Amino acid sequence: MKQQIRICLFGAGILTVLIIFIVLGVKISNVKKIKSPEESIPKETEGKQDELTKEIYKYELRFEDENLCVYKYLTGELFLETSIKFYELPEDIKERIHEGIRFKTDKEMYDFLESYSS
Repeated sequence: MKQQIRICLFGAGILTVLIIFIVLGVKISNVKKIKSPEESIPKETEGKQDELTKEIYKYELRFEDENLCVYKYLTGELFLETSIKFYELPEDIKERIHEGIRFKTDKEMYDFLESYSS
């Protein structure tokens, strides 16, 4: 009798484990495949890769104490300290700096700084 109970319990255990594997297998097969960056680009932007990468900024202009400083946009690391005084700038530029002036190229950034340096 005890032998039959052990066999039934053992069989029930194996059956339970099989059911769990079947259920997990179904759930795993239903998980969506994660797309690579190339696959996740919408169809309407194909061929416009250059336009998308142009929107990436390299630098951001901020003021530290009284001077303007240039920071690397992606890392926030200080790139350049200038001698340009914030209080000497025109009001519209001060407002733009508060909103965040960003530059895509070195030339763009240096041209801006040249126009306001003494």
